[in-house]
Amino acid sequence: MSDTPLYDFAESLRRELGYDENDFAVRLLYEELDHNFYIYRLLWKEFGPNKALEIYRPVVGVLTAGMPVAVAGAMGLEEVKDIPTLGRMVEAGMTAFPVLYETAINTEDLHVGRVHWCPNTFYSPAARHEVEMHSYFRSQVAITIDPLLTGFVRFANEHGLDTELEVDCPQAMCTNANARFCEYVIQRKGVPRYSPADMPVDEEAYVAFDMGDEEPLLYCLRRQGRSVAEQIPVNLLSFLQFDAGAYEVLAEILGKNESLEFYKRLWASRAEKWTKEARLDLEIGKVSGLEDLARIIVHNQRMRFTPYQVENTDDREVRLRGATDPLVALGMTVLGKTKNDAYFQAVRAGSEQLVAQILRETNMEGKAKATVTKSMAGGDDRNEITIQAL
Repeated sequence: MSDTPLYDFAESLRRELGYDENDFAVRLLYEELDHNFYIYRLLWKEFGPNKALEIYRPVVGVLTAGMPVAVAGAMGLEEVKDIPTLGRMVEAGMTAFPVLYETAINTEDLHVGRVHWCPNTFYSPAARHEVEMHSYFRSQVAITIDPLLTGFVRFANEHGLDTELEVDCPQAMCTNANARFCEYVIQRKGVPRYSPADMPVDEEAYVAFDMGDEEPLLYCLRRQGRSVAEQIPVNLLSFLQFDAGAYEVLAEILGKNESLEFYKRLWASRAEKWTKEARLDLEIGKVSGLEDLARIIVHNQRMRFTPYQVENTDDREVRLRGATDPLVALGMTVLGKTKNDAYFQAVRAGSEQLVAQILRETNMEGKAKATVTKSMAGGDDRNEITIQAL
């Protein structure tokens, strides 16, 4: 066992959900990036691409805000007086995402880092059409520049680096099929602007060629010299921070009521994909009764890392119960939220909307009713969903 409470919680949750360690790490990364994408896509649909990015940027900022502080602490840095030190901080910070990051240039005037593998191009969901996909990937380049790189620069300027810097991401694999790597640039303002490396297309030089059939995340961690156990808590926490950040940033920009309604639509939008996956995994063609519906709801909740068990089964009523909710548990212990926090009210409402949408996806609306009768997000000691035949 670890002396880190977050690790211990993640390990307990993994066992309760029934994953082995490798599968849990991969699923966490999938769902973190899925959630990220679904947040952006819903913003894009409802506000258009420009406003969507304007709102999405501070959502990502919630996740990246503490990164420079954490990295400096891990490296034992009290001050950052030059670009090479700042470059080493960026490389250390990117490791946990996780990416394969190589420092190509690190001088007094210029830092260039190359990302040879990034989970976005391997684990991000396929969009319904390419406009959504390309818009999302462009947003990933934009948020790499700001708030990610600008956050490191701001930290350095506040801790001893007395010079103006510029940041850029001149090429990225997700927006350029010919790019062999992404490039992150931090340079002193006024020096000749860095031009991206001109690399001929050579498929054998891509990391994916060396990766072969190995699970991409496991390949990346092996190359980094890090363990799956180290990565699991990072992605579990990121999943929570994206979720809470989306609600809180929207509450500031749009108001609490609009933020709550957006959050409910966000979780309802997850039901279509998860229900299709549930039918395949559980070998359920047509949902024929309460037991099938219950198993699909449990599967959907498992995808949001909230374990439920089927109890009290009969022809007229099924109850699902669970005693762990990571959004609530980590929201309190890591984010410092109290029991009556507005975010937890949103978590309960989001779960209710997810369940309601599952009924629509399974054509069980009008045949059954599913009600969230207890919720840890609402202050109860457990989660409970009651399914009744109509």
